[in-house]
Amino acid sequence: MGKYNESLRKRLLVAFTAEAGERLGNLADRLAMATPPVDPALLETVYREIHSLKGASRAVALGDVEILCQAWESLFARIRKNQQEFNQQHLELCRQAEKMLHHLIKHPDAKAPDSLPMLCIQLESDSLATGEPDASATFPQEEAASDSAQVLEDSTSPLPPIGPVNSKRRLKVDVTSLDTLLFHIEDLQQSKLEAVQTHSHAEEAANNFTEWHRHRHNIAIACRQIRQQSEHLKQAIPDEQQTLLEFSDWVIDYLGQWEYRLSILARNAEQVARNIATASEALHLEMQNVLLLPCNVLLEGIPVMAKEIAQASGKQINLTVEGDSLTVDKRILDELKIPLQHLIRNAIDHGIEPPSERLVAGKSAAGILSIDFSQDDASRFVITISDDGRGLNADKIRNKAVEQKILNEEDASDLSDQEIYHQIFNSGLSTSSMITDISGRGLGLAIVRDNIEQIGGQVQLESTPGQGTSFSMRLPVSMATFRALLVKVDEFIMAIPAQAVIRAMRLPLESVRTIENRMTVTVADRVLPVWRLAEILQLDGETERRISGTRLQTVQLYAAGKDFCLQVDEIIDDTEIILKSLGPQLIRVPNILGATQLGDGRVIPVLNPQDLYQTACATAHSSITMYSEEAPGQRSKILVAEDSITSRGLLKTILENAGYEVTTANDGMEAWSMLRQSDFDLLVSDIEMPHMDGFTLTDKVRRYRSLSSLPVVLVTALQSPEDQERGLDVGANAYIVKSSFDQVNLLNTIRQLL
Repeated sequence: MGKYNESLRKRLLVAFTAEAGERLGNLADRLAMATPPVDPALLETVYREIHSLKGASRAVALGDVEILCQAWESLFARIRKNQQEFNQQHLELCRQAEKMLHHLIKHPDAKAPDSLPMLCIQLESDSLATGEPDASATFPQEEAASDSAQVLEDSTSPLPPIGPVNSKRRLKVDVTSLDTLLFHIEDLQQSKLEAVQTHSHAEEAANNFTEWHRHRHNIAIACRQIRQQSEHLKQAIPDEQQTLLEFSDWVIDYLGQWEYRLSILARNAEQVARNIATASEALHLEMQNVLLLPCNVLLEGIPVMAKEIAQASGKQINLTVEGDSLTVDKRILDELKIPLQHLIRNAIDHGIEPPSERLVAGKSAAGILSIDFSQDDASRFVITISDDGRGLNADKIRNKAVEQKILNEEDASDLSDQEIYHQIFNSGLSTSSMITDISGRGLGLAIVRDNIEQIGGQVQLESTPGQGTSFSMRLPVSMATFRALLVKVDEFIMAIPAQAVIRAMRLPLESVRTIENRMTVTVADRVLPVWRLAEILQLDGETERRISGTRLQTVQLYAAGKDFCLQVDEIIDDTEIILKSLGPQLIRVPNILGATQLGDGRVIPVLNPQDLYQTACATAHSSITMYSEEAPGQRSKILVAEDSITSRGLLKTILENAGYEVTTANDGMEAWSMLRQSDFDLLVSDIEMPHMDGFTLTDKVRRYRSLSSLPVVLVTALQSPEDQERGLDVGANAYIVKSSFDQVNLLNTIRQLL
């Protein structure tokens, strides 16, 4: 044929490179996971892939690629003809051939490596099993055909018989086109929510005419009575009354027409909402099916990476995969690539032992690394990465956490081994004594947890020393839509992803306590920190927030591996939302995951629970003042006499949280002066104070006529029976010892005295 069309060749080469890349990636992973005896089905797959690559390379005039594939085919043809066992040498030779093929395809116009002829000789040599290449073998001199239309049949290595053709037809589509289509479908999902909201408003407007019916009836009776009275008296109706009667008749008729129109509008809105919902759900379901990919897509390149890391570390591994045919949303799989790579690196570098160490421990020389995919329920699935290595060292992690001040020694010693294991998710914590290009910086597992929680998943781990470690990631199957809890904070409506919400609660005042100047609540026998969401998001400049009523509206969340509570002004509803990104200009906004549009058109932020916890930990103490609905002037006034700044501040916070108006004095003398100058409803006093102690202060109060009935509560470190008896002798109404201090007991005592 005529001169080869270079322009056509370049276009064909682009297509060939893309196709060959997919085929080689599949080959590389399969060969990396293979161990003798090799599954015959794997050999058949490799044989077919090589044959397909040989034919495709001939079409784009890549002679070196065709020659290598020809030699590689010869190896498989010889093994099949002689019924030889595919051994470890064959496997290593195939891996070398795959790497050489990858290089030739990646650099199609470069000169072939000098090692190519020898590799082809080894592939074609009959003495491969002995490891001695046949010296008489010659490098094949066959030239690749230059005409893309010419197709040559290989008579020396026939293609194995082809199995049944898959009835499903597939079409390759640009990912950006799918993204655009998905964007429009999400817009339709939003229209569905808006249509539902419109129907709700129309139905509400139609139902409001029920109230009008009652007034229309009364107006009609009044108009009829006026006309009957005028006829009875045979008097003309005054012009003003006649105008009102005519207007009433017109209004009744006009509103009757609108009632009918609104009822029709409500029915039509319902039908439109139903039609949009049907179309939206159908498109959404079909799009989900399009986006559903088998989990083996996630594993592309993982076996090769694992094998290379093991070789670089002087270790041996056998990688097993189960359940990778499970289908999951492509967007979820895309987000899992980096976490999976980190977990594989950690398992090989930290978990799997060197062969010599494993043999001493009674294990096989090669470590077992398994990846298992399983369906958890209709909407979630689980990925489990486990190894049979040395497991986690709780003492080593505990010491490292204390050394890096992630935990103090007391907390670290109180935690169980399982709780200590979860500390490895903290950024910067690594038990590795050396930083390498594989691990040692303490960032990998922190990234894993962050990425998993970002898409609504959770990570759990289990480890047994000497037996291995297992990481389980529970994840949503799809991320097109998800539910969120709508809350109101300082007149702003916000959404919290439902995946992070444990429960929404209205807590009584008695469950709110102050520990180390931090607000806490007790939920299911667990003490959890509680922060004001408005304070975390800096929606106001106040350091205190007064909450009306006797109950606190809170949301318990789980994020960053922690349970915590957020106080909000109002819990509105649990609803379905469509999460939208903030655009390229706002790729990363602290505390904000994205945005969503409500059915009424309002755009609200979707909060990031993980960021909220980290921001909350960095904020100053949160003070929430609870008060009843009574006017400020009617609130009980309490004077606190305490010389310790810490104790004085703690008592003030507790009492103000309970809704009391609190004044403080630095010692007994100052308190005595303030008692005579202002009115108070109760005195809380320490005993050991400078200038005037609590016993003397109480005695003076009882002897002063205008203060003799003032309730006095002594809160002190003195706990001997003699001190308690003296306190009661001088007139104290209650005696509370600080060593057994309970704020609930204090508040109950004060309520009884007031």
